[in-house]
Amino acid sequence: KEWQSDAFSNLIVSVAADLNLWKINNMISLNHITALAIQSFLLKHTDNVKIKWPNDIMINDEKAVGILIESFITSKQRNSVIGFGANINQQEFEAPRATSLSLETGKNYNPRELIYEVIDAFNHFIALYHENGEKWMHNFYNQQLWKLDTNHSFFFDEKDHLGQIQSTTESGELIIKFSNEHKVFMNGQVSY
Repeated sequence: KEWQSDAFSNLIVSVAADLNLWKINNMISLNHITALAIQSFLLKHTDNVKIKWPNDIMINDEKAVGILIESFITSKQRNSVIGFGANINQQEFEAPRATSLSLETGKNYNPRELIYEVIDAFNHFIALYHENGEKWMHNFYNQQLWKLDTNHSFFFDEKDHLGQIQSTTESGELIIKFSNEHKVFMNGQVSY
């Protein structure tokens, strides 16, 4: 997948994460912490910010952030690189359904100053994870899902299906309710 960014307009960030040092038990919790931290940072500047499973952040139903976490796991080491692109000042996009913080607020930002807000948000959610545990973090993440409990079209099996997002599983799959049937999807199996 590609992420397009105008030079010096946005936050394009890689964060080295040592899960042993950070005392994070599993990869899905790192995903939750990351998504919630970036959502929290954006909510300081604008409203209607939601997490689109599995790795995007939406503002007013348009994509503002993409997240990619790559992990390197051995018997002794658990390291990850958290990568994300956050559209801050960009005004035009080739991709459909994309937006930036500036387009949503009408303001211009200094991305170098905003990175400190992102770091503060990460530290806050890592602390919440340690205080409240991974189940609490997972539940809080589920409450922030884009299109939660809302009728929406989901594409799989080469067709569109009307359903409602219910939650995610503890291992990170998406649970969608269709009429009276629940289906569980892994990343790449459904688009919406």
